Amino acid sequence: MSDSPLTPMSVDHHVDIHRLRALINEFSSFGSTPAGGLNRTALSTDDFAVRDHLLSIAQRHSWEWGIDEMGNIFITRWGSDPQAAPVFIGSHLDSQPGGGRFDGSYGVIAGLLVLETLEMRGIVTRRPVTVVDWTNEEGAVFSPSMMGSAVYAGQLASSAAKNAVNGDGLSVAEALASWRKLPSGAEPRAPHSYVELHIEQGPILESRGQVVAAVRGVQGISQFDLIFSGQAAHAGTTPVELRRDALVVASRVVIAADQAMREDAKLRVTVGDLSVRPGARNVVPAQASLHIDLRHPDRRAQRQWVDTLVERARKEAEQSGVTVDVHHVLDQAPLSFDESIIEIIQRAIDHLGLSGTVLDSGAGHDAMQISSIAPTGMIFIPCVGGISHAEAEDITDEWAHAGAEVLFETVVELAR
Repeated sequence: MSDSPLTPMSVDHHVDIHRLRALINEFSSFGSTPAGGLNRTALSTDDFAVRDHLLSIAQRHSWEWGIDEMGNIFITRWGSDPQAAPVFIGSHLDSQPGGGRFDGSYGVIAGLLVLETLEMRGIVTRRPVTVVDWTNEEGAVFSPSMMGSAVYAGQLASSAAKNAVNGDGLSVAEALASWRKLPSGAEPRAPHSYVELHIEQGPILESRGQVVAAVRGVQGISQFDLIFSGQAAHAGTTPVELRRDALVVASRVVIAADQAMREDAKLRVTVGDLSVRPGARNVVPAQASLHIDLRHPDRRAQRQWVDTLVERARKEAEQSGVTVDVHHVLDQAPLSFDESIIEIIQRAIDHLGLSGTVLDSGAGHDAMQISSIAPTGMIFIPCVGGISHAEAEDITDEWAHAGAEVLFETVVELAR
């Protein structure tokens, strides 16, 4: 985290920036990379180690904790009303391979700091406040992303999630069993509301000189795989007219996806992974697989662009004597967050005298899943250069402090 001078706020600070910085450094030691990032993919040894560390902090404070069947962790500081539904706050601790230290982790750590600050100040909320670490938000090793929160919200069957396998054939169920017997501890209670603090993962806030934002909603996300199958052949003896090159066909679809974004400024399409078989330089590729992520704020356009790219893939395959299989992995409609929570976040921003705004999220978050079962909101802070999902991901003390302060005030209001 970059040191920066803190901009004075118009009210007394609630949270301790030095404690926040210490917690971030503490949690970043699990799965750290030499370049200052994280390699802490979901259900890895480092992921389990940092989660055990999270639980040790809860136990040290004598807070109630529980882990559900998917490994989602719930840490609760009780309020004065034992019947009141809890306010959930948190995010995720897993990272992308070679990812950053703040994506997800910042939200969990700031949530812990909120609980510590409530304790230190002797504030008794009516509602319990629960910090959550959702399992496998990134989906980097086990698909789909937002897995733990999707199961919790009833948007994904637990059997489907547990049967998902990584590239080595290890299932989610097997990975979880290697950690501990689940469920464990106290059974989580259904939330009254959920607020997730997160880095923006884009350049807008920093470019505007704003330190925090209330998030209006999240654009729709579609993830699908295209597997092209042709015919392996000798690279030196097979003329172009007789080749059934799966990679050449796949590449035409990659170019078509790039062109689509130039036609629709709101569209985002990423071919994040391309695998080729047999993978020898002197063999015509027999198979090429594209893992595609498509995002759009309009549901109709989102579906139309998926259909357009799939149809383009089928047309290119047919013309080249290649087959294509389509596997739909995720279809998440655009959504809007709860207006009342957005207003509470905006009031906190104004009360603290911060430079803030309202944004839509270009990235998917666990809040998308939880919004289907409880009123939900999100808070964004900037990240340096808009860089995320990379080891260079960074935030400043000023931004980190601002986000944690807004979260604290929001939680106090919701937990009254």
